[in-house]
Amino acid sequence: MSYFVITPARSCTVTGVAIGESVVITGEDGGWIRLIVTATGHFGPELQDLPVTFQITRGDGDPPRGTKACT
Repeated sequence: MSYFVITPARSCTVTGVAIGESVVITGEDGGWIRLIVTATGHFGPELQDLPVTFQITRGDGDPPRGTKACT
């Protein structure tokens, strides 16, 4: 499983979706965005994709560390 991230600074794919995993995308202006997987749904007969809930945090300065790469 993977998901696609689009930010003003960058677009990329993150492989793996598990609760607690995170990715940090840094921008050229020193800002950053962190996405943390907080919940995942279940596949069902009517679902094509796995529903995922993210916590999204933005900041400036030293970025936090993510557990996944954005490639």
